[in-house]
Amino acid sequence: MVEVPGLWVLEGESSGGETVIDWTTTWTRLGFASEEEMWADLYDRQKLSIADLAGRFGVSRNTIRLALGRRATAVRGRGGANRTARLPEDIVAQVKEKGVLAVAKSLGLSYTTLYKRLRKIGVSVADLRRPNDGDPAEGTPDAEVREQE
Repeated sequence: MVEVPGLWVLEGESSGGETVIDWTTTWTRLGFASEEEMWADLYDRQKLSIADLAGRFGVSRNTIRLALGRRATAVRGRGGANRTARLPEDIVAQVKEKGVLAVAKSLGLSYTTLYKRLRKIGVSVADLRRPNDGDPAEGTPDAEVREQE
């Protein structure tokens, strides 16, 4: 393997249009004790994505996905920080005070994403109504946009 900063180029043999990767050579040259240790470090501990690994090794994402698929550990799902961001503990109080749209904006989320997250933690739309809401439409993102205009 030829090491270039940020890129690991694999050596392999071409066989009918496919490059055969010798992962043994790869993990050895990278200083790991085994292929499992290499994937555990790169994928699990360093949290490199399949796309990152594919780019660094100069292979397709499917090649990395197949290599990871041989392991006992499951491949992570797609998604970024927005998918894993935690909601503040006082989120319901914030929404009741400021409204869904304002809180969503402060968290860098769309109001629909905030609604979905709230539903996942068991909060209903009725739980989010402000104390003096007589009209069910009040407190909704559409009503808040109209109020701001």
